Amino acid sequence: MSANVDGFITERDKGISINNQATIVGSKLACSALCLQDTDCCFANYRDKTKECILGTLDKCHAATQTAIGWLLLRKGKAYNNKVFFSIADALPWLDAQAYCNTFGMRLATISSANENDFLKYVTSRMTATWLGGSDFVTKKDWKWDKPSRKITFFDWGHNQYNKEPDGLSSDGKEADCLIYCPIWRWLDEGCRISYPFLCERIVRIDNRTWPVELN
Repeated sequence: MSANVDGFITERDKGISINNQATIVGSKLACSALCLQDTDCCFANYRDKTKECILGTLDKCHAATQTAIGWLLLRKGKAYNNKVFFSIADALPWLDAQAYCNTFGMRLATISSANENDFLKYVTSRMTATWLGGSDFVTKKDWKWDKPSRKITFFDWGHNQYNKEPDGLSSDGKEADCLIYCPIWRWLDEGCRISYPFLCERIVRIDNRTWPVELN
């Protein structure tokens, strides 16, 4: 893994399978620039040895990664106010997802308002649940964002098949202490050890609704 490139995060020896034609460019930055110019581009596969740049299209935005030796996967983020959000399709347990985000100086996504909540509906996949950065595993029913700990003040709890959320039960029948966006874009509590895709956020500027990422 490596550092951010503008609105991108970069993963080495990774790629997302796509049949689009490659464009020869001068550098990784040039490949990123091509993706930025294309509103349908949400990632790019770049090979430094051959200078090949393959742009990913909307139908592949939520596809899982594959090993691709010699290639770089450039993930394009979606900007909202003072944040950039990155949707990661590779399913991980909640703590591992948080650690992945931290690797890039980010954290699992936090939501401060109804407008921000609605925006993220267009960043995440409607077809699968997605980890957010909230949990109540320190104190039951006291939901907080992580990295660092901040009390959650906006909620958008949904209903599962039987109960109003949060009901404290995960899909495997055990305790549910971590927060997900469910496929109909409402919040549910879920078991933290279950693997799901996830959403990272990078803080661009600090204001009254954003705070620095805690790294450890």
